Order: sequence, then structure tokens, then C-alpha cells
Amino acid sequence: MPTGARPKGARPAGEREEKILRTWTRLLLERGHKELASIAVESEIEITEDDWGTESVTLGLPPSAHGIVTEDEEVLNELLAYLHDVCAGNIYAEGGNPRQEVPISTKMSLLTIDPDWQEEMRRLISEAKGSNQGVISEKVAKREGRDTHTYNEMTFGSKSEIRIAQELETRDLLFFPLPLGVRAETGDRWKDRREPDFLVCQDGAWGILEVAYHPDRYEKDAEKATWFKEAGILCVEHATAERCYNEPVDVVDDFLNVLSKHRG
Repeated sequence: MPTGARPKGARPAGEREEKILRTWTRLLLERGHKELASIAVESEIEITEDDWGTESVTLGLPPSAHGIVTEDEEVLNELLAYLHDVCAGNIYAEGGNPRQEVPISTKMSLLTIDPDWQEEMRRLISEAKGSNQGVISEKVAKREGRDTHTYNEMTFGSKSEIRIAQELETRDLLFFPLPLGVRAETGDRWKDRREPDFLVCQDGAWGILEVAYHPDRYEKDAEKATWFKEAGILCVEHATAERCYNEPVDVVDDFLNVLSKHRG
């Protein structure tokens, strides 16, 4: 099959595909899965019919979320479970009978083509600079033989951090994930630098939300919090990685409630 050719039986996205996509996104949102809904709304639905009239669905995931979804079986299964619910009775098998177990495959959606896309890419490449975002986390991960994670062109140390980032995005807040903080007081580069997990601004109040992994690292976490408090950021809150992953809405709610008390 030539590159970019449409699979046999596939039709251009129409009203039914749009209805399925909208219903799926709305269902996720109503069930409290805002981070999953943010993925769904950027996705594409493609219905394919074979020679016998049996339909199947291809879910096109946005490039920014494809890796996260396909690498996390729990996230993928949850997305597909709700999509199966929406497709049941709306996708048909041979003879026009509703299909209860709809075959769903996934792929990465391709970006749309703008007339000057190559020129735009050349400009971005020529202007590309090194980033201070996630620099310490990347070095630590490399030293420990593990990978960092990318979401929306941002680097994160874990999927728990991505969950928090997705929730912060839904709040329309200004936040900085894994920024490099520098206060040159000793002349020792590593002593003069810290990397908070999330630096957040709400109505002029600044606070730090840390995703805690190691219960036996109290002294190191306390030293890091003190370093920021000495610089004037008095709101430094910690939440376990497990809770950040499973309850990102509650974690952010609790953090913002504390941060609101630090407004001038």
C-alpha cells in the first residue's frame, strides 16, 4: 500500500464519527476523567467496513499523547473501555446487526499539511535552543538507567508528574514543570541549583508542588523545601506519586487550597 493511502473500506470522517468522538469525550468528562477527555478531544475516529459489511474502528491518537497512552496499559484500557461503550450499537457487523465487541485499533494521527510547513520546520530547527526544563531530572534518570517521559513537548520524570500537568492544564493556570532554579550562594553548581516538580502561580501567589517518591527521603525533601522557602516561596507542598497518578484532581485541589492562603 502506498505511503499515506487510506486502508481499504475506510471512509472520510463524517457525522457518525464526529458524534462518536464527541459522545466519548463528553462521557469521559462526566465520569471525572478530565485528563483522558483532554486526549480524546484531540483524537480522531475512523470507521472501516470490510467486503462483508463488518465495521471496525481505528482510534487516531494525537502525537503528543500517543506514547503516553500506548506505554501505559491502564490508561489505554480505560480509554478503550469508554469508547467500546459508545460504539456498542452504533458500529455494525455483517447484516447490519449491532456489534457489542467492537474491534478497535490505535495509531498515531498525522499532522495536517500547511503549504509552508517545510519552511516553518526549517525556522524552528534553526531557532532551536537547549532547554533548562527537566535538565536535572534527565541527568538523574540517565544515571539511574531509566527514561524520562515526554508530554506536549515537555519533559517529566514520571507518569505521575504528567497526570498533574494535565490537571493543571485544565485549570488554565500558569505553571512551570521541572524548571531549573538557581541561587548562586556557594559557587558550587550542584548546591546552587534545585529543580521543583511544579512551580505554580495562582492570582499572584507562587507555590511549589512536589511529587514524592521515596518515603525515606524526608531530610532531602525538607532541605529542598527550605532552600525555596529561604528564597521567598513559602508554599511548598508534597503529594505521593501514587496519589498524584490516581487522584490528580484531588491533589491539585488540595494544593491550590493551601496556595490560596499565601496570597498577599
